[in-house]
Amino acid sequence: MNLSKVKNKLLPHLSQGKNGPKLAEEKLVSIVELIVYRLKTGCQWREIPIGQYMDEPYSWQSVFHHYNRWYNDNC
Repeated sequence: MNLSKVKNKLLPHLSQGKNGPKLAEEKLVSIVELIVYRLKTGCQWREIPIGQYMDEPYSWQSVFHHYNRWYNDNC
């Protein structure tokens, strides 16, 4: 996936929480890439390869939370 397209065209349209710390742009890009991977392959949320896309530990539940929130914001 082209990183500059994600940053320039997609990230400005995704909602972020009002409370708490804001996620770094690199982490948001990784979350978007994981969501695209899941949608493209059809794997279960538990099977997404978080270690390949993120340096720090992150859970599949958190990735699903972002997907679900963004999906519901646009419906």
